[in-house]
Amino acid sequence: MKNWFLQLPVRHKLHVIVVLSSAIALLLVMAASFTSQWLLVRKQVADEVQTLATVISENSSAGIAFEDKAALNTILRSLSAKPNVIVGRIFNLNGDLFAEYINVARFHPGHEAKNLADPTLKGVRFRSHYAEIAQPVSLGKERIGLLYLLVSLKDVNQNLLMLALFMVGMLLVGIGIAMIFSRRLLRVIVGPIISLSGIMEKISREKRYDARSPVVSQDEL
Repeated sequence: MKNWFLQLPVRHKLHVIVVLSSAIALLLVMAASFTSQWLLVRKQVADEVQTLATVISENSSAGIAFEDKAALNTILRSLSAKPNVIVGRIFNLNGDLFAEYINVARFHPGHEAKNLADPTLKGVRFRSHYAEIAQPVSLGKERIGLLYLLVSLKDVNQNLLMLALFMVGMLLVGIGIAMIFSRRLLRVIVGPIISLSGIMEKISREKRYDARSPVVSQDEL
């Protein structure tokens, strides 16, 4: 890599340096932007899931206390208004299942089955395609049960993927623009160098010591 770079003409070396520096800067900025968006989205999802679980658990306390499974199932059916909720389950304090909601459109047999009835889960936990939460259900200060929710992150992940693809596209566009501008702007630097090199070669070959390079700027060259 180093030998290849050293063999390049000065024009191409400067061009590579400018484009590579621009690409690294754009990549770092976009990586930082995507990371911040990813963290923000996860926080928003966690807050939404936590709020939903809190509301459902508060409405479920009486149903658990009186073992009114019909009322609890009615409460869980309200989750149908949230298409990203895959599973909702309510357990009593002994871990017995009192009520269950399943989003048939997104649920399939064996779908994360080992975790669907996990009453030991604490708080919101993220996995690759899902978020899950176990919210205690209390009556007064006494804990009487548990609400479990499994939420799909498919739509969120798709949005993040689209954002990543958009950023990659912008990165390529930025590199393309840097290449175009560097070609044009480097002529200002490389042109006088090439002209001076030609004059030096003429002096060396033809012994014309009166040859002069035209002055095109007021800089060092």
